[in-house]
Amino acid sequence: MTGWMSLPFLLFLFVLPFPGTVALRLLCLVAAFVIAAGFWKQLNPPSIEGKGFFALWILLALISLAFASDPAYSLGEIKNEVGYTMMAMLAFYVYIDDRRKATQGAWAVVAVVAVISSWSLWFWMRHGEWQDDAGFGGVGTFVGLVLMAVPAMVLIWFWQPKARGVLVVVALAALLAAAYSRQRAFWPALGIELTLLVLLLRFKAQVNLSARRALLFVAVIAGAGLILLVATQGARLGEHGGKVEVGNDLRLRYWPAVVARIAEQPLHGAGFGRNAMKLGHPDLVPSEDPMFWHAHNLFLNYGLAMGVPGMIALFLLFASLAATYWRMYRKEDPILATIGIAGMLLLSSIVLRNLTNDFFQRDVALMFWAMNGLLLGAGLRLQRAEGRVEP
Repeated sequence: MTGWMSLPFLLFLFVLPFPGTVALRLLCLVAAFVIAAGFWKQLNPPSIEGKGFFALWILLALISLAFASDPAYSLGEIKNEVGYTMMAMLAFYVYIDDRRKATQGAWAVVAVVAVISSWSLWFWMRHGEWQDDAGFGGVGTFVGLVLMAVPAMVLIWFWQPKARGVLVVVALAALLAAAYSRQRAFWPALGIELTLLVLLLRFKAQVNLSARRALLFVAVIAGAGLILLVATQGARLGEHGGKVEVGNDLRLRYWPAVVARIAEQPLHGAGFGRNAMKLGHPDLVPSEDPMFWHAHNLFLNYGLAMGVPGMIALFLLFASLAATYWRMYRKEDPILATIGIAGMLLLSSIVLRNLTNDFFQRDVALMFWAMNGLLLGAGLRLQRAEGRVEP
């Protein structure tokens, strides 16, 4: 395997968050998939754990077409959010067969965070605001990218200690950019993700972290997160004339109606896709804010799209991945344990970010599944090499 074959994989990860790169990302995806398929026998990937849960998720997505308010739309969403994402995961799963390739992929994610953070900060210094059409994407996508970059930074931190200074600089730039993006959900999500990281490190032998120090880190994370959340809420209040109080949030007022609607027809929804509420239940869209055209919660959107079975399928899929990463984390091998930590952080990042909104589509979904392929491809091979996973 020559080094140039890694190019479409790395370029794919790097260009994903930038708007207007659909053609390039699809070209990279197809090239990566062809390389993985062509070298399948040589790369000899292990069997993917939890295949049944992936199959259930895909099957229910297809079944939802029978009840779709707009079958053409739902079919297009299945193509994008199931077809392309599974191509990405399989390509990375097959190709990423060792720590070196996994580290390269992690650097691609860190690099794009560094570029967008620097670019957006430069734009902010010149114009005093974040503009979603400025070329570096929207605030919602950016903060999700930062959360997904944490596990990539963890891999590099432990596998390339000499690069820790670079990681600190990138992390500070990303946090500063996230601060002026004024996304309230980012701070509690990051706080929980970092708390999980501290707790996972506390019980691994390769990290000398006492219970007292772990408790101190958690307290600092909680305090800083609370301060930043309050400051962000204050900034948004000033920006919107006091109309974004937490107690008056549309989500809190309309989620009960969404839950009730799912309960009315629990076995099916209005068809796969985030537009399910707008297409199948237009009466749920509040007249005072037509921007609330979906439930702003990943699992509730799945309920509206695919019914309770869809919600269960998504939960089981995530739980299956978490169980796989947990088993890696429990191993004595520090490389395998680090992959397990990164995998659990990746899962937590996508769930936490999408509890108060739903960005689990297009570039975010592709990034998430590609990173899962990267982690699972390297981790399960290492387990197999130790005789713990059958080929």
